[in-house]
Amino acid sequence: MQERLFKPFGMTRTSMIWQRRFENDFANGYDEYGRSLGPQRRTRVDAAGSMQTTRYDFARFMRGVMQGKGLSMNSREKMLSAQV
Repeated sequence: MQERLFKPFGMTRTSMIWQRRFENDFANGYDEYGRSLGPQRRTRVDAAGSMQTTRYDFARFMRGVMQGKGLSMNSREKMLSAQV
């Protein structure tokens, strides 16, 4: 992920595991009762949801996808097609 996606897209605040540099800058989730879940400090990669990122890095990723940067035509088409 780091070599093929994060670095090429300039995503400097993105990781698949929690990093100390995120400690004072993270999005907070809440449960159904409005209680803070706090930071999700995942120490193992989980493709289904361990990525930590910022809105700016996500915007860099989306801009790259829309421009087709670093993606094969087939991959880009699959990413932009309806999934349901």
